[in-house]
Amino acid sequence: MEERPILEKEYIQKLMHRAEAHYFKEKYNIALKLFQVVIEKDPENIAAYRYAGDIFLIQKKLQKAREHFMIALELSSEPQTEWLRLGQVYILEKNSKMALIALNKALEIQNNLYLCHFYLGIVYYNLLQDKQRTIKHWEIYKNNVDAEEREKISKALNILRQKNFSFKRKTKIL
Repeated sequence: MEERPILEKEYIQKLMHRAEAHYFKEKYNIALKLFQVVIEKDPENIAAYRYAGDIFLIQKKLQKAREHFMIALELSSEPQTEWLRLGQVYILEKNSKMALIALNKALEIQNNLYLCHFYLGIVYYNLLQDKQRTIKHWEIYKNNVDAEEREKISKALNILRQKNFSFKRKTKIL
């Protein structure tokens, strides 16, 4: 009687390995199909929900991405990654309020998740056009990344700090 559950577990592990291999080769459609089979056979497989959510995010299928990250959030004992991913979804949906909530929750759980500061800067720059808060978060991010990334973000900060910097006005279509 023990043999069947062991075989099922091995089968699921093999499916996960195959799905991950396709994912890392950027063969997202086949990877997604395999992750969906894993989810069907093992509905509490957090990794499968995370990967599927990432694929939907890459494909800009934001509602599906959000759904998968929300399920992963329910399953996770350390949900900072799910909150970060949800923040990304909300940014793409242009929902600044929910993006700020999600990204700050990720930082509450793991205060050295510096990528959140990059995305908080994106929210303040793109969605709220708040120069000072953009600078604040990108400074934190800049001080905690490698030299190549630090150089890129420094260039953006230099532009933001120019006296004549202003956000482009959004034109309304009547």
